[in-house]
Amino acid sequence: MKTVLPKRILALLASAALASVPAFAQDLAQYPAPFIADGAFDGIIVVGEKAKTSDVVGAIELAASLQAAAIKTTAIGVPLTAVDKGVKIDRTGYRFGAALFMGQVQDTPLDAADLPGLLADGTFDEDEGATSNKVGYDQQIVLSNASGRNVVTQDDDDAPTFGGYIYFPRNTMVYNYTLDFDEDVSFDNTSSTTINDDFETAKLTILGKDYTITDAESVSTSNSAIGKLTFLAGETTRWLIQDEPLTREIAGAKHTFVLADVNENEDKCGISVDGTVQWIDIGQTRTVGGLQIGVTDAIVVHSAGKDTDVCEVNLGATELVLEDGQEVRINGVDLDGSEVDIESTGDALRSISIWYDMEDDFYLPEGGQRWIEPIFDSFAFLYQGPTKEPAEVMTVAASGDAATLTFLNNDKKEVTIEWAKNDSNVIVLGSGSAADERIYLEGQACPFTAVSDCEGARFLRVTSGGEAHLLEILDFDTTDDTIKLKDETYGSTSEDDFDDTATTAQAVDLSSGAGSITLTLTNSSGGAGGTLNRLNFTDISGATYAETSLNDEGGVHLNTSHYGSGAGGAAELIAFSYLEESDDGYGGVVFQFNLSFDSTDDDIDIEAPIATTGMFLANGDKNSVEDDEHKWYVTAWTTSVFHDDEDKDSATIYYFDNYRYAEFFVGEAEAKLSTTGAQTTEVQKISVGTAMLDKDVADWKAQNTIAVGGPCANTVAAAALDNPAPCTSGFVEGEGMITLVANDGKYALVVAGYTALDTRKTTKVLSNYKDYASALKGTSVKVLGSTLADVSVAPA
Repeated sequence: MKTVLPKRILALLASAALASVPAFAQDLAQYPAPFIADGAFDGIIVVGEKAKTSDVVGAIELAASLQAAAIKTTAIGVPLTAVDKGVKIDRTGYRFGAALFMGQVQDTPLDAADLPGLLADGTFDEDEGATSNKVGYDQQIVLSNASGRNVVTQDDDDAPTFGGYIYFPRNTMVYNYTLDFDEDVSFDNTSSTTINDDFETAKLTILGKDYTITDAESVSTSNSAIGKLTFLAGETTRWLIQDEPLTREIAGAKHTFVLADVNENEDKCGISVDGTVQWIDIGQTRTVGGLQIGVTDAIVVHSAGKDTDVCEVNLGATELVLEDGQEVRINGVDLDGSEVDIESTGDALRSISIWYDMEDDFYLPEGGQRWIEPIFDSFAFLYQGPTKEPAEVMTVAASGDAATLTFLNNDKKEVTIEWAKNDSNVIVLGSGSAADERIYLEGQACPFTAVSDCEGARFLRVTSGGEAHLLEILDFDTTDDTIKLKDETYGSTSEDDFDDTATTAQAVDLSSGAGSITLTLTNSSGGAGGTLNRLNFTDISGATYAETSLNDEGGVHLNTSHYGSGAGGAAELIAFSYLEESDDGYGGVVFQFNLSFDSTDDDIDIEAPIATTGMFLANGDKNSVEDDEHKWYVTAWTTSVFHDDEDKDSATIYYFDNYRYAEFFVGEAEAKLSTTGAQTTEVQKISVGTAMLDKDVADWKAQNTIAVGGPCANTVAAAALDNPAPCTSGFVEGEGMITLVANDGKYALVVAGYTALDTRKTTKVLSNYKDYASALKGTSVKVLGSTLADVSVAPA
């Protein structure tokens, strides 16, 4: 069997990043590490017994700067994703949960309040032709309530790896964009010429980009309403002046544009692009030097001595044709899945709307991926994935004749439940078939000849607070009439009175916080007469479900009815069920695991989970195209089960503290996502006793040590520097020295100078280490300067 790591789900399990601190690289660039570790001071600061005042002052300054760095930062809550130029699709009380469509969550149109850079209100201001208009307009985007669905799935063709996706089915509306004028835009509808004259060269800002109308046409010769509008847009729109070069960067490359000439009819321009000249009619585009160039206006200007014609051009132009009832046409190509609606009657234009449907099924994967709408290339859908939530992991494992369930109880103590297959191929609860190997549930009984036969038997105790304890009977003392039990979950033992001849219910107190249980000795029929040969767990007064570490409303349930009062078993056994908690209409799913005898391999199989209340949204989806041996089962809460469908020897349950909803955004095409999270900071005080005299340090290598003062004044500094002789060896007047010495995982830092002033300059540098960060490198540096105000750092 190949080992499979479910990467996409495991990446979501941690509630906070697990940061590993890299090993200290014996480099001053890492300071204040290792003397500050996990936000706390780790070490001692040492001055000589006969140190000068300057050394003591320097040590105080160092301690003050280290105290400022001794801050522990702790993440609180769960990290959330934000977008810089967009809006999150989310609604209080109606989050973008599993199986919902984006339009169900965003049930009102997106407008300027949501996307000010894209959907800003504008003014259509033109005085072309016979009429003039100055009319405001607004823009909005309506998201589909039948597309853009939050799913967890796997699809061989479009979603090859199991995970979270936003799903857009083919031939279903994705969005509707509308530009709506505040009042009618009027035009002269006398003829096709007058209609075009009123709109040609007028401008609109659509989804943050400037478009110039180059042609306007009526619906037909008998219907003068606007039926078709042609626009030009470019990465750069500029007026070119004849013979004056313009250099612009387009699509990452620099290009030079020159207006060569404008013809006398003012209806075409000669444009040079990087030396290649092309004549382009107004309202048309041409490809010149690999770039689309459009011309929207031209004016002939005859100046004294020369022509200074001007031409308005769109550099890197796009021609956009919007025709009522037709697909959008971009640079002569119809865009499948689009449809245009131009609302116009008589001599008035009221609005422009565009619908877009996906041509094929499309799955937008998690991980900050984006889909950019193909019409205007202006906005995008971005999907970070399900929200991050703390998660717990429960494992079901089978090997040969044994199976286990392992989980953390609501006190975060590990509980392991066992099953075993006996020689009759019956699966029972416990490590074996013998009475003392079984695990018993409330209402079940341990059979015995002598009550001591039940020593070693275990039973599952679930307190009224849902806390699971697995208890083992260690000893029956029939002489002293006592019983001793061990709480395997908590490691404690309890002893209480117990009469092995009494037929009345006997309460046994437990010292591990599990309360008390009631045990009753009965005959084989459950009565009081005759031979007593059954130890009944008659009353444990607990909850039905054993709560797990993150689930305080449901949890693990072992149902006595599946085992029988005699602690029986079966060749196929309903081993346990799991209940989610619920919130905002999510959760509450109950699913069960069955264990079965596999006659082919003569072992226990773990069957796929079965939803008995509610349903799995992902029900047996493959892990990936390459791996169909492992299957996923996921609820709307996003509780996830990863099951080995091939060998049936493992299942892993991932349960999240809260239901997770999609972090899905609509933003500008270049919008960026970032992860944010709240933090708390705590100043961790440097303990009293960390400042020491050299004579009081028994072993300077036993901890991290900062020694202030040179070998002549500080014996610890001398030892760290291998006791130089004379003690001034290596020191130069006017210079200080900072030297890092490694000692079996601990470090000593010597901060000293030749003179008292030199030491003060050196401690000043280290106390203000951030100001000298670029120079603090390697294991040793020297500090230069004639005064405290004139300090610099150089390599040693």
